[in-house]
Amino acid sequence: MAFNKSKTKSSQTLDPWAKNQWETQTRGMQDAVDQYTAKPFNPYQGEMVAGMNGTETNARDMIANNTYDPSNVSKYYNPYEKDVVDAAGAYYDQSLQGNLSQNNARATQAGAFGGSRHGVADAELMRQSTMDKSNMMAQLRYQGYNDAQNVGFQDAANRRADAGMLAQMGATEREIEQAKLLASRAEFDRQAADEYQKLMLQLQTRGGILNSTPMLVNSTGKQSGFGAKFGYSKEGGFSFGGA
Repeated sequence: MAFNKSKTKSSQTLDPWAKNQWETQTRGMQDAVDQYTAKPFNPYQGEMVAGMNGTETNARDMIANNTYDPSNVSKYYNPYEKDVVDAAGAYYDQSLQGNLSQNNARATQAGAFGGSRHGVADAELMRQSTMDKSNMMAQLRYQGYNDAQNVGFQDAANRRADAGMLAQMGATEREIEQAKLLASRAEFDRQAADEYQKLMLQLQTRGGILNSTPMLVNSTGKQSGFGAKFGYSKEGGFSFGGA
């Protein structure tokens, strides 16, 4: 007794819709990559370091020009010093005239007016008055010089303090400007990263479509061969392959 065995062959064909999807998505991927890589390199052109600003420049110039010569204090003299010295000198002159008048009166009473003793007394009185007056005027002028020197030193110190405060203000302004420059650079980097992320999102979306698309269909209508693999590496770049 013989039995006949029947053999049924099953064939697989590429689904036309799947083929269209494959071509559409892979072409879209490649076009996106080509467009991204075709763009010329666009380095950041903005400033990265905030330079010295006008406030700091003014502070630097104030410090550089803050020279003080204590031997030349003419501009720091009290403008009323001469009036004080002249008034003091006039007081001594007036006092001398009063003393000379008293000498004359005493000499007249003694009957020695115009005599040698009278002349000697007047000369001694004038000599002493002149010495006292000169000493007084010298002390006033010396005190005026010391005062002018002190005012000069104080003025130089004040200008140094002003320059220091100005430099601090300038440094604060530069810090603010530096923060603005860094923010501009960060925004430039963010935009560049955003463009790259959009590319990757598009590739992943298209790759996801391919991964879920049945590639083959057999004679019984059963679908198989799902998907395509999408990948990226720095060495090999973008790659596409079957599941």
